[in-house]
Formats: sequence, C-alpha cells, structure tokens
Amino acid sequence: MNQSALALLLLASSVLAMETSSCSKISCSGSETTSSGKCVTVSGSTVSLSPCPDGYHCQELDQFSSSDEHSEATCKSDSTEPSESCPTSHDGDIATNFYCCVNADCASNKCDTANNKCIGIAEDGACTENEHCEAGFYCSSSKCTETVGEGKTCSYDYQCDAGYGCFGSFCLQYFSLKDNTITTNAKFCKSGLMYNSVCDSVTISSGGTVLSEPWECTIGQTCSYKYTHGNYQYRSDKDCECAGEGTTSTKGYCPIRNIMGIVDFTDDFYEKFQYDSSDCSGNYAHLTDIEDDLDLLVYCDSIDQDGKDYYDNMDMIVGAWSLYSSGVIDSCANDMGIFDPSEDIDSWDSAEFLALSGLLILFN
Repeated sequence: MNQSALALLLLASSVLAMETSSCSKISCSGSETTSSGKCVTVSGSTVSLSPCPDGYHCQELDQFSSSDEHSEATCKSDSTEPSESCPTSHDGDIATNFYCCVNADCASNKCDTANNKCIGIAEDGACTENEHCEAGFYCSSSKCTETVGEGKTCSYDYQCDAGYGCFGSFCLQYFSLKDNTITTNAKFCKSGLMYNSVCDSVTISSGGTVLSEPWECTIGQTCSYKYTHGNYQYRSDKDCECAGEGTTSTKGYCPIRNIMGIVDFTDDFYEKFQYDSSDCSGNYAHLTDIEDDLDLLVYCDSIDQDGKDYYDNMDMIVGAWSLYSSGVIDSCANDMGIFDPSEDIDSWDSAEFLALSGLLILFN
C-alpha cells in the first residue's frame, strides 16, 4: 500500500465515533515541520497536522487506531520505486507490449530493444496465447485473428475489441449500461454494481431520511445503505462519522469508503474509465477491475496517468469523506498526502483522454 493510501485509511479511522465526546478536533498547524520533526501532534482531543518537507512523508499513521486514542508521528524519508530490469532467464513467454531486453524474452521472438517492449505476433502468425498476438488480435485456431467491434457476435471477451466484453452473444462496451438495466455482469454497468441481474446503485439514509451528497448526519445516529432498485441492504449500518470539528460539534457524515454506485455521486463512476484501445492484447485489453488493474491500464495506454491520479485521489477522498466534506484540513491535506481537496467527482473523464488520443492518431 502506498504512503498516501495508508495516511488516508488511518487518518479516516481516527474520526470514527458514536458520541461527540470521542470526536477529536483535527486541524492543520499552518507550517511545515522538519525532516525529523513531528507531522502529527496530539494534545488531549486536539490533533495538529504538519506536512513533511520534500522527500519525506508522515509515518506511523497506523497508530491512529480510534477516535479517542491518537499517536504522534514523525517524518520519514521516501523510498525509491524499483525500476524494471531485464529477465534473468529467457523463457520466450513475455506478452505483447511488456518489458523485454532481447528477442528471446518474447513469445513473438521480437523485442523492440529501443523501448524494451515485446512486439506482438502479427495477423495469421502461429500462436498459443491471446496475449502473444499484436494489439487488436487474439489467438484462434492457433493463429492470430483480428478482434471484432461493438454488436458483433462473440463467445468470449477477448474476441471483442479492447474495452469491450461479450454481453450474452455480442460485444458491448464495459461500464455502458444505465442504472436499472438488465445485465449479465457488473462490469457492463456504469455504476460497476449489480443486484439480481440488474445494474443498481446505493441509497444512503440516516435518522429515517434519505440523504443526498454530502450525506450529513448527526453524531450518535447510524447510516444505512440499500440497493436503490433491489430494495435490499447493501451492507451493514455504520456509525455517523465525526467531522474533525471537536467535541462540541454534533455534525458528522455517513462513511462512504468501499462503496461505489452511490445515487447521484458514483452511480456512473466507472463510465469515466471506459476505454477503446490498448497497446496490449488478450486479457490485458479487457481489464475491468479498476482498483486492481489501473496500473496495467496505464501501462497498456488504455487510461492515461491523469486517470490513475484521479482514481487514487477519489479513493482517498471517499476514504476520508468526513474530513473532505467538513474542509477542516483542506489547507494541508494535499501536502500530507491525504487527499487533494481541489478535486471532485467531475475532475476527470476518460472521454477527454480518448478524444485527445483520437486526434493524435488522426494527425500522425
């Protein structure tokens, strides 16, 4: 888990509460600490945050284990991400577009050594795996065969163009079906969520009232989550979370971490991650687990880095929703690696990336 995600999850856990007496007052100190200084300072129920200097991050945030027990934390030097390296053995099974150093690394026996990428097997070339063919092709009857577009007949996802799957017997774009539409799989829903074979969403209530963004609630109450169309409990009730405003405030927010498909908020979230191209092939051109596969989608150039950054920040925002909504740490949240308060659900859409990609192709 990266440091930003860790900071998010652990700081968010620090605002959980069932009564105002356990609500901490969380705020920014207004200044940066030193490389060996404290980034989290605790005094009773008051928690103060100070960003670390460049090259350092706030450690030990995992000790924010409850709303009434906080631990101070200090800065730690950032670690260096490992770089890709040449395979130690040359098995000849590396897939199209993945890292290689010599021809023998690749299933095609062709390595673009200038860019360290395996070149895929061309149309009608002999193959054993879909991922070994050129982008836009799959392995059929031991030959690389071109994928087919929207509405064309299929039996498997990999037979469809990148970003499309086999919906029954024809190709359909992932994340394209509206709420309350019959579906065979959640990967075809804009919300990424289905219940009883229908694309569904989540409705949040508290105190007997259906809530809307930002799902404000009263400390001491619980929040309930139901499928909008299935009218069935989506997950167990959660306590209203403190807003980081201290023991005198009764205002809180319903936690929304680990939820997608919330009505009027993320019920079309996954639509933002639609894609229709890939430098990779086979399963790598048909990835739908956005959380786990986002790095691969960027690597295969289906989604740009801005899209990954947007997803990571939204993941942090929903994880620390009460702090984001109250705005109590807006002045230091980004520098602390907790979330970027300047972004919201509409900050990015793959349609912009796809349009730009189309223009680049047109003029090249």
